[in-house]
Amino acid sequence: MFEVNKKMWSFNFGCILAASSVWLVALGMQMPVLTLVDLSPAFIDAYYSVVVTSVFSILLTFLVITLMKRGFNIRTSDHTFWLLLPLIIFVLMALLTGAQLYSPLLAAAVPALTIVLFSGLFSSVTSSSAKSTDEALHLAKAGE
Repeated sequence: MFEVNKKMWSFNFGCILAASSVWLVALGMQMPVLTLVDLSPAFIDAYYSVVVTSVFSILLTFLVITLMKRGFNIRTSDHTFWLLLPLIIFVLMALLTGAQLYSPLLAAAVPALTIVLFSGLFSSVTSSSAKSTDEALHLAKAGE
């Protein structure tokens, strides 16, 4: 396995998530309405693209997290700040520059931010509890 700079690659994956937000918004707006969805036209006009964008954002975020874990051996808890920074800066820039595109971008960014943040938190909690369990077992064996 090759050595990777985990901070840099966490930042790169954060940039991928931030840049994909624009693509996901465009994909959500171009997606045709499914025939299974039997809702009022007002609901479809107002919320269908936002729901589709959010679902694709969730799927893409899980795909990026899986690629980080399996391909680069980087956990989201290693450098969560560098993973979230590009996405937060992108959302702030969108707020300052394009108010009409802000809510669709939030539909892509908020699920990604939430998943990455909770994944980082739960990953760090489980790894620290596993370390403490291993240390307790090691101390118990040493005491015998």
